[in-house]
Amino acid sequence: MSGVNEQAAMVAALSKRITALERAASIRHPDIPSALPVPIAEGGTGETALKGWHPIGSGDESSLTITVPSGVARVRLSWQGSNSVSGYLRARINNDTTAGLHIRSTSLITPSGSHSHTVATGPADVFTDVRDGDTDTTFALGSFNGTLLTWGKAEFDLTSGNVPYFSESYRQGIPGGTRRFLGWGNLAATRTVTSIVLSINTGSLSALEWRAEGYYD
Repeated sequence: MSGVNEQAAMVAALSKRITALERAASIRHPDIPSALPVPIAEGGTGETALKGWHPIGSGDESSLTITVPSGVARVRLSWQGSNSVSGYLRARINNDTTAGLHIRSTSLITPSGSHSHTVATGPADVFTDVRDGDTDTTFALGSFNGTLLTWGKAEFDLTSGNVPYFSESYRQGIPGGTRRFLGWGNLAATRTVTSIVLSINTGSLSALEWRAEGYYD
C-alpha cells in the first residue's frame, strides 16, 4: 500500500512541476517577441515578412510578368539574355500603356570613348545611343546587340508612387565591341505598383533569365 501511495505522490509532484513549467512558458519576456517573423514564400504575401530583401519571382522569356506583393518598398531585378536582333529590354509598370506615363533617359557607352548628350527625337521605340527625358509607355532597362549575351540589373523605388528607377547592362563582345547601357527615370503620375511587365522593343527574345527581389521596410 505504501508503494501505491509513494507512486501517487510522485505523479502529483510531477503534475505540479509540469504545471509550473507551462505557466512559466506562458509568461513572455518583454524582450522576446511572442512569434518570430518568417520570410514570405516566393510570390507570397504576409504581415510577418522579415525586413530586408526577399525573392518575389523568377522566370525566362516565356514568363515576363513580375508580380509585386503588398508591402514591398523596392524591387531589385537582375537578368541575362540575348535577342534575335539589336534592341533593348523594357519594363512597363502595371502594364499601363498611358502615353507619356513612363519618363526615361538612357545612355549607351561604347569603347570608342565618344559620348554625346542630346534630346532624342523621333519615334519613341527607335533605340538611340543617347536619350534624355524621352516619354514612352515603358522604361528602358538594357541594350541588346543580336545574339551576344547581355547582363543587367535594375532597381525600382515604390515608396513615392512615382517609381524612380535606374538600370545598367553590359554586353559582351570582341575588343572594341562591348557596350555599357545606363537607364533612369520615373512615372509622370503616381501608381500603386502591383506588377512590372518585361518586353523587348524589336525582334524576339532568344533567351532570358531573370530574378526579382522585394525589399520590406
